[in-house]
Amino acid sequence: ADRGDYEQAEQLCRRVIASSPLATTAYFLLAQLAQLNGDFNQAKDYLNKAIYLDPRFVAAYMELATLYKRADDLPRMRALRHAALAIVRTMPEDTKIEQYETTAGELAEWLTQWVQEPV
Repeated sequence: ADRGDYEQAEQLCRRVIASSPLATTAYFLLAQLAQLNGDFNQAKDYLNKAIYLDPRFVAAYMELATLYKRADDLPRMRALRHAALAIVRTMPEDTKIEQYETTAGELAEWLTQWVQEPV
């Protein structure tokens, strides 16, 4: 996907899911690919699946919050932002959040500002 071969990335994600249905990262990537294709409802479905499989998948909460903000569903957006913040606050500050190339401490600081920003 980073090289722009989205079709191959999607096929690979589907193969991963077929062999390992609990692969939350594959669902996360499929959600990002769906967004690139303008299919925001499908992206929401993939992100909800990732959260169902891993209720502590903070990046999925953040991406889903962004989609709800885009759809002007502000109550859901706020709830997801708060959920993401609650998750990172339980993590050791130096825990790596690989999807955002940051640490839980840095993300908690950023999210604290994010949940307080006016909509």
